[in-house]
Amino acid sequence: MAKQIIDMKEELQRARLDFHVLQRIDCTREENKAYSEMIKNGEPLPAGVYQYRNSATGNYLNSFYTIWDSGLNDAEKGEIIQYQKLYYLKTIKNCLVFFVVMSIIAAIGWLVLLLP
Repeated sequence: MAKQIIDMKEELQRARLDFHVLQRIDCTREENKAYSEMIKNGEPLPAGVYQYRNSATGNYLNSFYTIWDSGLNDAEKGEIIQYQKLYYLKTIKNCLVFFVVMSIIAAIGWLVLLLP
């Protein structure tokens, strides 16, 4: 059984979009119509214009988008990623604090019920 080859450039592009290093900007209705006509006529899309794809079926949709680069240099991109890591760690810490407090309350409740 052959494994599917993963396009690493596409994965990197997806990660950059997920973490907002790059931004996806939807095209207007008029642009969508124009690009759909281009696809029907067999013309290539302009540079920097991409077509949305249904993640479940893999079929292309009649919606298009462009990708905007914020112009951050590598150091600034690294800095924003570090801040995102800190945000996620803060969320994990808050979840842990919540569950520890709930466990302590439950333990005290059991002690109150068991000790007459």
